[in-house]
Amino acid sequence: GFRCDLSKDEFYHFVKEHRVALIGQTQDICPADKMMYALRDVTATVESIPLICASIMSKKLAEGISSLVLDVKMGSGAFMKTQQDAEALAKSLISIGVDNLVNTVALVTNMDQPLGKFVGNALEIQECLDILKGKTNEENGFDFYQDTRDLSLELAAQMIYCSKNASSLQNARQLAQEALENGKAYSVFEDLCRRQGGIDLSQLPASNSKIDIMSEKNGFIDHINVEKIGLASILLGAGRKTKEDSIDPSAGIEIHFKHGFKKTKGEKLFTVYFSGDRPVEDVKELLLESLSFSNQKPQTLPLIYKVLTEKDL
Repeated sequence: GFRCDLSKDEFYHFVKEHRVALIGQTQDICPADKMMYALRDVTATVESIPLICASIMSKKLAEGISSLVLDVKMGSGAFMKTQQDAEALAKSLISIGVDNLVNTVALVTNMDQPLGKFVGNALEIQECLDILKGKTNEENGFDFYQDTRDLSLELAAQMIYCSKNASSLQNARQLAQEALENGKAYSVFEDLCRRQGGIDLSQLPASNSKIDIMSEKNGFIDHINVEKIGLASILLGAGRKTKEDSIDPSAGIEIHFKHGFKKTKGEKLFTVYFSGDRPVEDVKELLLESLSFSNQKPQTLPLIYKVLTEKDL
């Protein structure tokens, strides 16, 4: 029942009274953006950085904000594949924010491996709820929730500091950590969901079927094609090929590795969740193709590559 198609008045009311709201694209805020994107799609300008910036920042600026924190993804699962391109996009976004008197910060973050443990709508929501409740998800002593938690805390801290609600970034990090540990973050999210039509957070949809996909190779995982994992999730019903496709919120993928993990033949790599008739063999092929193995352990990938501000322009 959760709604993110809020009217402009509802959105402003929730932010003013409760200081938080989640909203999708609406007819009230930047209605021209949808038409512009349709034009970009048929004129081969989807990748144009100026037009990407116009699309992103028009909606943000129309909301009347004074501060903005952006998470700019880079890597195989992101629109920007290289750090150079991601930083160029981030700086353009910051420049537009600064020109409109908005204190803007951009974090360039890693999307060369899936974030967290799950891919898929209900599965990712469950991961977020677990983290907000202080839970972990450990396999062989490794917490698969750690990167989602760490990035969320850093983004929260940057927002707290950017909006001048902390004396320093370190103080902002402490405030974010305290809100997570004392349960306030979960309570705020629960209240937000109820205000926007969500009834029971414990009643997330579950799939009818699941299968495990095992490694066919030995070695260290040294490259992950996250785009292929995303395509596999679409085949399971977790995403759309076209606007007309329906989404199965219960479908998705559980990840049993991270970049640099050592795996042996026959060891579990993925668990896929689905309902009904899905091309499971095609999914398996895509997922196995998404991984490259090496005899040597690769260097650890950073979670956050850079934090950029007006000073970096």
